[in-house]
Amino acid sequence: MKIILVNYRYFISGGPERYMFNVKTLLEEKGHTVIPFSIRYKQNQPTPWSRYFVPPLTSEDEVTFSDHSYTIKGFIRTLNRAFYSSEVYRSLKELLMATKPDVALVLNYLKKLSPSVLVALKEQKVPIITRLSDFFMLCPEAHFLRQGCICEKCINGKLWPSVYHRCIKKSFGVSIINACSTHYHRKKKFFGLIDAFVTPSSFTKKKMIDGGWPQEKIFHIPTFVNLDSIKPRNDKKPMISYVGRAHEIKGIEILLDAFSLLKKDKAYRAIQLNIIGGGAKPYIDKLKKYIERINTSEIVCYDNLDFDRITHLLSGSLFSVIPSLWYENMPNTALESFACGTPVIASDLGSLPEIVNTTVGDTFTAGDVRDLYHKMVRLLEKPSVLQEMGIQARKYVENNYNPQLHYDRLSRLITKIIHES
Repeated sequence: MKIILVNYRYFISGGPERYMFNVKTLLEEKGHTVIPFSIRYKQNQPTPWSRYFVPPLTSEDEVTFSDHSYTIKGFIRTLNRAFYSSEVYRSLKELLMATKPDVALVLNYLKKLSPSVLVALKEQKVPIITRLSDFFMLCPEAHFLRQGCICEKCINGKLWPSVYHRCIKKSFGVSIINACSTHYHRKKKFFGLIDAFVTPSSFTKKKMIDGGWPQEKIFHIPTFVNLDSIKPRNDKKPMISYVGRAHEIKGIEILLDAFSLLKKDKAYRAIQLNIIGGGAKPYIDKLKKYIERINTSEIVCYDNLDFDRITHLLSGSLFSVIPSLWYENMPNTALESFACGTPVIASDLGSLPEIVNTTVGDTFTAGDVRDLYHKMVRLLEKPSVLQEMGIQARKYVENNYNPQLHYDRLSRLITKIIHES
């Protein structure tokens, strides 16, 4: 089977891309041909199909919107991609005519590729499966978060609250453009071209249904972990780890404050906190100043580590912490921590309570520094319980989030969608 895989980045920059390469490898191991379609960036992984990739909004080394240089050409291209890009349509159509795929698996495409992706696929009679890694179908800001608090004002299709509150880039102008483009997409019924939505968590599926999307089009397929590449370690070190993007929505300051409380106890002064993951420079600078105020040498920040180094640190940690302030949508880091034999303490939002239970970790009230502190102490006080949690965590992920289970579910959906198209 030939499968078109669409995403606006063809390199690992976060969880969606890690899933993209994992599922690509999995499908190819099962004998399928996977054909990527993306944007040309210098960081991209090599592929013979890159000749069909489209130009970036600005330059090939400017990936995020905060990186973009301001030029008239870049502004026009950004505006086109926000609404509908004929450039993307033509490039994808050429790829489709050259390869004649059986189905498309579409990941991130809005804003930087545009719904012209869906139009090109449907015109070539290619069934479309879209995997949702955030909540953009329900929330213009994509995370159900406003000023650090959960906000669901737009879940039923409203757009004006996002403009009023300047939800997009904290800009009135950008929020208007986003609202107008979303209104245009809905008016043209682009999203009706999608044959199936895949949600990594049952929480996201429920939110989609709450938002009025047809239940029969939504399929919950949990993500998976490449278990063969992750080996648990028995030699745990006095370390706690955070792995993920450095961003305000991730609640890292909450973890830092809880850790500073922990360090006041003599019994835990030797414990090290690892902050593993990069982010935009303005936030990284802010985070460094925050850490300086805590005034402890036991906080170590790592950036640009390869996967083996990340899992080595995770495997050596007593537990990991996911202090998110937004509705996490089945984060890879939780499953990877389990695969490392490392329990997880996570905030009680989104999919996290769905995957983190008291057998393999614990949850705390999101944003509550003292609750997180007490949950960390509770685990540290019982080394034998912590060790057993690590053993159960590995078994848990082996039984519920393994590659074969994911492939079986995904291939059944693909077969169903092809048959019905």
